[in-house]
Amino acid sequence: MKLRFQNFISFYFLLFIVFFPVNIDSFDFQKSVSLFLFEDLTRFLGSFFLAKAFLIDFSSDSFSMLMLLFIFLILSVIFSFLLNKSRRIFSFTQKVTVYYIAVVLLKYGVDKLFKTQFYLPEPNILYTKFGNLDQDILYWSVMGTSRSYSILLGIIEIGITLLLLFKKTRFVGLILAFFTFTNIIIINFCFDISVKFFSTTLLLMTIFAIGNTWKAIYIFLIKKRMISVETSDFAFEKKFLPFLFPAKILGLGFVLLQTFLPYFHNKNWNDDLAKRPFLHGSYEVINNSKKNIKYVFFHRDNYLIFMDKQEHTWDYHYEIDTAKQKVSARNNFENTLIFEYKFENNLLLFKNEHQEILKLKKIDWKNMPALQPKFHWFTEQL
Repeated sequence: MKLRFQNFISFYFLLFIVFFPVNIDSFDFQKSVSLFLFEDLTRFLGSFFLAKAFLIDFSSDSFSMLMLLFIFLILSVIFSFLLNKSRRIFSFTQKVTVYYIAVVLLKYGVDKLFKTQFYLPEPNILYTKFGNLDQDILYWSVMGTSRSYSILLGIIEIGITLLLLFKKTRFVGLILAFFTFTNIIIINFCFDISVKFFSTTLLLMTIFAIGNTWKAIYIFLIKKRMISVETSDFAFEKKFLPFLFPAKILGLGFVLLQTFLPYFHNKNWNDDLAKRPFLHGSYEVINNSKKNIKYVFFHRDNYLIFMDKQEHTWDYHYEIDTAKQKVSARNNFENTLIFEYKFENNLLLFKNEHQEILKLKKIDWKNMPALQPKFHWFTEQL
């Protein structure tokens, strides 16, 4: 019974590692394969729980991800009964899980190091009142104001990755990974950040990878006795031992290449300083507006956002034709706005199809107090 349960857990984590799409460029094929294999089944199972159609992209905390995990559970039960006498699956999956955790930590560590995870808050966020923002946006925005904090977190996660890669330091790395993922889960649930399922799975994987060592930890901490932990290699590893080291080097090189390649390609080593699109920033309306518009924002992801004096916002996805000096904006309801613009000396003139003119003055949003790297040793300095 114990062996069957171990195999069940092992198959579940293997299915998750192979088929759950990870946000890494080199693993884009995962999503295509998963959609090919599980899209129809996911839609069929989902129809029993949801009357309306739902998006199938297997992103974290989505309904399609929940259905995919349910499919993994069913398949794991089947595989555990078919291969109930195999003792290699458990040991093999433990090792694969360690490398998977290392890859995830490396990816997110590098993203923090170069400031692409906790990115600098966009102007429209900075000009919105604190109380009008959701908890997840507040948390993400506050983290994004400190580059040093992001760098330190990145260094810690990359350091844990290095510990996981070597057998002698792997146990320490797994313990640190356990506390790291525990902290991440607490943050995700308390601030309603939408990676709850993924982070929970990573914590369970870490617990699984530590395995029998939990008993040694308990005896050492509670009973104050030392106990040795056997970490014997399984047959597969012994048989192919001469090829394992080169394979690990190639695998590590591939992951490092795919992790750092986007940064070399974009030459973006600090996302705070990355080049923003033309007209990006915040603009204050300096003439009367029929719609009571107070601010206009150009988001880095090509969103044109209007904010009125009551902080109601509405946004459009826009494109700029610099040759004709026109901005074409479309919202989710397929409503399209066409503006002629003129920009000089930090003044932006918008003229719509009805010849209504909106006069905008560009604001230096990077001078706002939230973005200033202040530091005080003593309270008297505040």
